[in-house]
Amino acid sequence: MNLNGFLGALVLTCFSVPAHAACEQTDGTANRRAASPSYWLNYQTDPAEISVAEHFALDIEICAKNETPFSGSLGVDAHMPMHKHAMNYRPKVKSLGGGNFRAEGFLFHMPGLWQFTFDIRGTEKAERVTWDQSIK
Repeated sequence: MNLNGFLGALVLTCFSVPAHAACEQTDGTANRRAASPSYWLNYQTDPAEISVAEHFALDIEICAKNETPFSGSLGVDAHMPMHKHAMNYRPKVKSLGGGNFRAEGFLFHMPGLWQFTFDIRGTEKAERVTWDQSIK
């Protein structure tokens, strides 16, 4: 852990941090951050590097921008916009509580540009977040 990472961990330990501030933190590598009008969304792939024809999972965190705890549900999928097809697998999403989710069962069967879609169903209205992922 570098000095910035240590100091960040120390600050999080010592002070109360609003939910959205925690959701805004990423390490700049495997973590990804996206936003909808009402939510921050972080996800990390497991394993960190996605390879063609190998299963992977996503660890996802959702925080409401108004700092209220997230208590909704989440749908996740991926497709190739240029080829107009989705994956051959349907991922399963499990709520871990507190706005944290685990989505398992992803497999990109070919290289190219894939797009994740995150359908966030909160207390107000459903919102969609997309993220492009290039696979070599």
